[in-house]
Amino acid sequence: EINKASPTIQHTTLRNNATGLSVQWGSSPTITDNVIRNNTSYGVQFYGSSSEYPSPTLTNNDIYDNGSYDVFAQASDNASSVTVNAENNWWGTTDGGVISGNIYDNSDSGTYPKVDYIPFLNGSGGNATSGSYVYGNITANTTLTKAESPYLMIGNVTVNEGVTLTVEPGVEVRSDGNYRITVNGALKAQGTQENPIAFTTDNTQVVGAWQ
Repeated sequence: EINKASPTIQHTTLRNNATGLSVQWGSSPTITDNVIRNNTSYGVQFYGSSSEYPSPTLTNNDIYDNGSYDVFAQASDNASSVTVNAENNWWGTTDGGVISGNIYDNSDSGTYPKVDYIPFLNGSGGNATSGSYVYGNITANTTLTKAESPYLMIGNVTVNEGVTLTVEPGVEVRSDGNYRITVNGALKAQGTQENPIAFTTDNTQVVGAWQ
């Protein structure tokens, strides 16, 4: 357990425990080049408050095959404005939907922090994957641009109250699973005849998969 400390954890194997690593209360550890696998509950667990949440450097690790979740980010109060940087790790797969399902964060509980895991690696010690993804709670005004299209939706999307999601003409959003967009704020998606907006499925074999 790391509590109000900032150690460096590197080239370490954390496996066959209840939780591989627990990071709490304002800690700022550097966690790189480790193997965090086969723990019965969580690979990495984060806990703190909105004013004293961990701010780790979590990168270039192998984090997968853990019992409940690979990352579990919870909070003692409303920490929805907090983002945990978990970019450039190998999650045992390049399927964004599978990775999302193994991370418990703001997209699962609205008062918990968001775990930012994109981009992710394409293998152990590999390269960052390319592509545009959309998932989780949208907490600030956001625009999906034609230049970054297509977007792959790898989890449920919620547009928070007071927030606008704008979709530019020509954008294509492809759902990677049985996901939905819930709009509690505003959605602006107005295509043109020349540049229509498309909400579709990433699985071209399934007719009517988008609802």
